[in-house]
Amino acid sequence: MNTGTPHEGTPPMPEPTPALVVDHLAPSLGSALPWIALVGALLAIALPIRTIRAGSPQGRNRSGPVPLLVGAVVAVLAAEYLTGIRGWATITLLVVILVIGLVLLVRSRREASLLEEAHGEPLDQGATARSWCTASLLGFLATVVAGVTLLLVSGGDGFMTMSSILIAVVLSSIVIGDLSANLLLRLRSRVRRAELRPRGPGALLSPGVAATVLLATAAVTVGGFVVARGEYLAGGAADCHPSITLGISEAEDTVALGMIGVIAPAIALVGVIGVLVAAARPAIASLEPDADRALRLLSAGRTVGAVLGAQLVLAGDLVPGAAHAVLPVDPALCDPMDTSPHSWAWLPGPYEPGGLLVLAGTVLSVVGVLVWAAVTLRTARRSLAPLRSPRRPSAITSSEAPR
Repeated sequence: MNTGTPHEGTPPMPEPTPALVVDHLAPSLGSALPWIALVGALLAIALPIRTIRAGSPQGRNRSGPVPLLVGAVVAVLAAEYLTGIRGWATITLLVVILVIGLVLLVRSRREASLLEEAHGEPLDQGATARSWCTASLLGFLATVVAGVTLLLVSGGDGFMTMSSILIAVVLSSIVIGDLSANLLLRLRSRVRRAELRPRGPGALLSPGVAATVLLATAAVTVGGFVVARGEYLAGGAADCHPSITLGISEAEDTVALGMIGVIAPAIALVGVIGVLVAAARPAIASLEPDADRALRLLSAGRTVGAVLGAQLVLAGDLVPGAAHAVLPVDPALCDPMDTSPHSWAWLPGPYEPGGLLVLAGTVLSVVGVLVWAAVTLRTARRSLAPLRSPRRPSAITSSEAPR
């Protein structure tokens, strides 16, 4: 009979120390969150396709090539994460998947147009809506592939440790994916319907939502430049510019830290363009006005979620970064002969931001990812309601715009 304690033989739980937060928790989340955001973005774009039930009975359960495309992309990402294939091998596989998806999309839309011309029946609404979602997915993949290729060609490997920037780029790729679908998807049809009322961004977003996103962008932009400038001056005073421990990121130099102030307004600018294009694009051929507006609402809502989530993720790194901007730099950090272990405290000290600020910044970045996921799911559920019914879509009221 075992008379020991209930927890005998189990390893003791590590004590919550500043070193545990800074050296283990934050880096682990920093390495995992970009992958979580990338796979989550794929699913967020692809899953709504399964919920579209509008259209003919023969096409309601067809998702086209999307499940196979998403499965292939996830397999490539899993292979990179688990087996260590890197660089051009991953790019090549993703380009092949992208080309196959584009060929299948173009062929399916051409066949649908030919059937309409031959039989005189309008294009299937559900198939048309799913084609828009597929085009958005392909635009997202193309943006991700282009971004990784740019990093490889330009030698920007230093930004690979900036997990917040990687997540922000993934989220902005969602916006570009929807933007590409709104700009490039043009369907030939004998039937084209449109709303007989003015369209504008105010019909898709409330003023409060727009103001919140713009204020968050302004705060992160100003904060990024101020923190980078302060860290640069502190490093110059000590004649030492070591790598900087932030929340989920580690900046190798001041340039990487200053990129937060550049990325933030760039993502917001892409978001503004995305919302304007979603509101002003021509009506998609054969879609009822309510179904067409549902896709506009979906695009605008996903744009808001992506931009706001990206700003919060970037702000997470500025929380401990603010301490680096005002604290002096330890010259020993630039001494290659100094091998003494670095000790961390909870509160900011002479040369470090402290474990509490690193923890707070990490939590804020995680909250940013959760905010993006929540807004995206809510948007898909509310905006696509007309397309989930096999009956003719009902009208969308102004109260269904993201708020």
